[in-house]
Amino acid sequence: MRRAGPTLHHRDVFTRLASTPSVRVTRRVHDQYTRPLEVTDRVVDAQQDAPAYAFALPNRTATPATAGASR
Repeated sequence: MRRAGPTLHHRDVFTRLASTPSVRVTRRVHDQYTRPLEVTDRVVDAQQDAPAYAFALPNRTATPATAGASR
């Protein structure tokens, strides 16, 4: 069974810009009901910069598993 709460969907699109060393990075984030939560549009100069993404999971309280316990 899934836990309650929003389910986020990310889509990143990298597009090379014509006749320049730049890349356009478009990120779209929506929830399980396809409601837009974030739209980010960046242009990165590929000669000076590199797009770097860091992903993290939300903090969860660690609960030790016990033998025979069901979740």
